[in-house]
Amino acid sequence: MAAIHAFALSARRGAEPLVRLAVGPDFPPGSYYERFTPVRSSSLSYDEALAERLWVATEKLRGPFSGWETGSR
Repeated sequence: MAAIHAFALSARRGAEPLVRLAVGPDFPPGSYYERFTPVRSSSLSYDEALAERLWVATEKLRGPFSGWETGSR
């Protein structure tokens, strides 16, 4: 347990990036960050065919999204 504690962040320090990114004026919406450093989202996030398959599979499991049609995200 001591080894885990040595690498753990306090709740305050762990929440700091979330709070600053959520309410800070210097962080545009839709961007990705690793703590406070802008990063590119994963390459899979740019795969539109994969996104479509995920959307369709999700709708099969939970039903259609209200106000959305497949292919019109």
